[in-house]
Amino acid sequence: QRPKYRPRSPSPLHPPPCKMMQEDDPRIKELQQSAWGLQSLTTKPGNRVPEPAKRAAYKVTSMGIDLCSNAVYIEEADWVTRAVEVRKKIEAKRVELDEVEKAEREKLSGKCFRPTGGYGGYTVAKRGGATGPKVVQEDSFEAAGEPELKMTQRVGSELGSALTAKEVIAHCGDDPEALWLSDLGLKVTTLVGG
Repeated sequence: QRPKYRPRSPSPLHPPPCKMMQEDDPRIKELQQSAWGLQSLTTKPGNRVPEPAKRAAYKVTSMGIDLCSNAVYIEEADWVTRAVEVRKKIEAKRVELDEVEKAEREKLSGKCFRPTGGYGGYTVAKRGGATGPKVVQEDSFEAAGEPELKMTQRVGSELGSALTAKEVIAHCGDDPEALWLSDLGLKVTTLVGG
C-alpha cells in the first residue's frame, strides 16, 4: 500500500505556490483603459501630434497593453509593481502629448493658405485678417486684369455654376485649419481638368 501524500513544508528549494493575477481583476481593465486612452489621443481625427511623438506614445501604450494581455501568466505582486511603473509612464506621456499638440497648434494659429501665382498653387502664410491690406501678387489674375479662374462646377440645382477662387478664399476664412467643400455638391472631374 502507498503512503499518503503529505505536502512539503515551504523551503528555499520548494517555495509555496505564488498567487497569479486573475483574468477578471479590475486592475487589469483599469490599466488597459488608461493605455487605450493614450493611444486614442494619437489617433483622434484632427490631432496635430507629429509622427515621432506618436511612435513614442505607441511604445508606452504597447507596454501597458502587453502587461494586461499577459497578466494571467504573471505573479500578482510582480504585476502590481510593473503596473505602477507603466501607469506613471502613461500619465507622463499623456501630459507630454498635450504639450506637444498645444505647441503644434500654436505654430499653425494665425496662418492660412495663400495663392501663389494665381494658377492653383498655394502656400502657407500669416493671416492678414479683415483689417489687413489686400495683397495682389504680380503674376496673379487680378494684377493681369484677367477674369477670375473658375475652379470647379457644382452639380444638382445649381448645375453649371462654377466655384470661384474668391468663394474658396471665403470658405478658408470660415475654418483656417481645413477647407470643407463637401456640402457644395462639386464634381471632381472638373478639378482634374475633365
